[in-house]
Amino acid sequence: MRRRGAAADSESEELLLVSTRATITRKRRPNRRVLERKWQTFVVTKHVMLRLLGAVYFFAFLGAYLQNGALLGERGLMPAKPHLERLQKQNAAGGGSRLDGFLSAPSVYWWLPLSDASLDGVAAAGVAIASLVCCGLHSSAAMAAMWLLYFSLVTAAEGSTFYQ
Repeated sequence: MRRRGAAADSESEELLLVSTRATITRKRRPNRRVLERKWQTFVVTKHVMLRLLGAVYFFAFLGAYLQNGALLGERGLMPAKPHLERLQKQNAAGGGSRLDGFLSAPSVYWWLPLSDASLDGVAAAGVAIASLVCCGLHSSAAMAAMWLLYFSLVTAAEGSTFYQ
């Protein structure tokens, strides 16, 4: 009888162990609907945040477009051209290429001449890209382009107090 009782006890322990494992297994597997809701929440949040970032860039570029000529232009309050020429001379004196200069102070003005038209062009391109991002085109290329264009304006304006 003991053997039967021991066998019965081990069977019940085994059943208990199996049922416990099943419970643990069920708890580890998340519900498909919960995962879909979490994923949808993430996607919606990502779209909203990137569109809001596009709106911030839009107003920053719009402000730059409206004010850069008077502030940083050739006849502005604090022209940016002397500062960029100084950066280019320092880079050339150190034996660096334009790429080296770009890596030290990222700006499209290592390749474009700085003028009122180029300041307006960079700001207008930024407004256009930011508008596309606000409308839903928020690719990594668009984000990198906005960063580079705005950083170009900030780098050009480092010699002044307007962007500090």
